[in-house]
Amino acid sequence: MRILAREEWLAGARGLAQARDEADGVHCLRFGNEALAFYDRAEGSAIRARCPAGVRVVFTSDTAQVRVKAALRPGARKMAWFDLYADGVLTGSLGSPEAGAALEGSLPCGPAGERKPRRLELWLPHARPAGLLELALDDGASFAPAAPEPELLFLGDSITQGMDAQHPSFAYAMTAARTLGQGHFNYGIGGARFDAESLPAAPVAAPAGIVIAYGTNDHSGARGLEFAEAYLARVRALWPRTPATVLAPIWRTPADPETKRNAAGQSLAEYRAGLADLARALPGMRYVPHERLLPPVAELLVDGTHPGDAGHLAYGTNLARLLRED
Repeated sequence: MRILAREEWLAGARGLAQARDEADGVHCLRFGNEALAFYDRAEGSAIRARCPAGVRVVFTSDTAQVRVKAALRPGARKMAWFDLYADGVLTGSLGSPEAGAALEGSLPCGPAGERKPRRLELWLPHARPAGLLELALDDGASFAPAAPEPELLFLGDSITQGMDAQHPSFAYAMTAARTLGQGHFNYGIGGARFDAESLPAAPVAAPAGIVIAYGTNDHSGARGLEFAEAYLARVRALWPRTPATVLAPIWRTPADPETKRNAAGQSLAEYRAGLADLARALPGMRYVPHERLLPPVAELLVDGTHPGDAGHLAYGTNLARLLRED
């Protein structure tokens, strides 16, 4: 097989801030050094910050298959998958719900043995740090990195990172961007809250749009709306004219928290209302109520908080429609 040089496949890598060569392969990191220093304050966030959620290698090739060899570190979840799309169609996945320390195998680009030029997207695992050791195509296959696309920037917590979708390409942020035919940059990290300090610099210089989805962890931790206000102001300072959409924290089950009060005496419904007021007060920023994002169907949630594959696909499809309305 034709093993791609590091420089070749990295030329087609999207959704990352930097690539680091480490003993267990090339790690595609979504965060720059300043942001990593912020998340390295806690072990859990340090691990999540190194999960390549939303990172993909996008290229054109006439190969019939793509071979992947990767090393996996302990992550936010045990699952790890590589997803391959050919001309927008999911053609194969490599991984396991409880993956071990390595993944290795081939993914088909179409019918067995068929070789023709295609646009290929290889999605990296979203819940485990993954070092790419080898990316290979058929002998003699062509390779050309895809041209950069306008990117939607997603800022958020564990649901934005993709928990608990099994497949990286099914997470709501990835689903929404793919449905819209746009690139995206996933800045979501499990456990994150509205914190202006987590944005030391702009991860994307000129995004096509910004989606902001925090609040669940803020409310459960009884943090006041002043943290959301400071964060939204920071977003506006970094991107004064970029359209931004603030998503309400989605519903939860089985114990409905709409009227249950946190340690500060505030219900989730009241928190959402305050967040809506903050967002609507800023120029070029809108607020989307939770009712428009995910229907209250218990089967769409894995643990009462995080959507599964079906929940993420529904959430992302609804969000794409709402963003298209802009």
